[in-house]
Amino acid sequence: MYGEARGSGRGYSLWVFEVYGTLTLTAPPPAAAFPVKRGASGRFLAGQNNKPFLVTADSLQSIAANLSEAQADTYFANRKALDFNAASINVFAFYSFYPSPSRSDGATCDGIIRPLTGHVASGTDGIHYDVRRKAYWAMLCGGAGQFYGNAHIRTFKTGWNNNLNKPGAALISCLKRFFSSLAWHNLVPDQTHALVTAGYGSPGNGSTRVSQSDNCAASMTPDGTRGAAYMPAARTITVNMSKLSKAVTASWLDPADKTAAAIPGSPFVNRGTGQFTPPAKNSAKDSDWVLVLR
Repeated sequence: MYGEARGSGRGYSLWVFEVYGTLTLTAPPPAAAFPVKRGASGRFLAGQNNKPFLVTADSLQSIAANLSEAQADTYFANRKALDFNAASINVFAFYSFYPSPSRSDGATCDGIIRPLTGHVASGTDGIHYDVRRKAYWAMLCGGAGQFYGNAHIRTFKTGWNNNLNKPGAALISCLKRFFSSLAWHNLVPDQTHALVTAGYGSPGNGSTRVSQSDNCAASMTPDGTRGAAYMPAARTITVNMSKLSKAVTASWLDPADKTAAAIPGSPFVNRGTGQFTPPAKNSAKDSDWVLVLR
């Protein structure tokens, strides 16, 4: 278990990694994954078995205050089934965030001075298209996992149990299984557009809304055996096939329902360029797709 001060004034976060089952006083077997540690490259976590650990986390900041043990068991059983493996939990709250009582020095209820200021607005899962964009962009730009959160679960307000299986939560399982099959820890972001040479769109700037960016994020393993490109809007992209070290099967992954379909003409030789155009709409009637090359 690890902890860190948060960037907002809402407390201290604990990172909890798959705490299931009953307490025992025996040491875990040598091949066990937990506790996690720093991976070989320093940019991802790894288990005690040295296998890369892709973080799929949920934000449940007020679980200790708002749920009974039985309710918490229900929550964790659901998250385990959806392939979540980590959580961010607040272990204390600041007096200064509440009308009464309030302290002018910003101290907590136990007298600890607030280390950081700021406030992060509650998240929602209303636009799962944007949730997918953020998740796939992050992973194909060098990310080591994904944090999910929705307002019902973050605060466990009335009706939280009816909002456990939002589309964004179901995305976590798809994301984890897909990237685990792609040697995600070895992927190198295509920052210079050496792999996707045309049709990659624009990332925008700091003020560009997620829903307005059409940036195509691509990544490839150093040995050139596999790669992927996520585009939030359907269009033709050009791929420099000579960057791959072998002929590859190309397919379109539908990020909304986890299905993949091979592109006619596969396998494609690793020379020249290839142009790939996805179907106009995916199963959610959105236009985002993932090109997979392996």
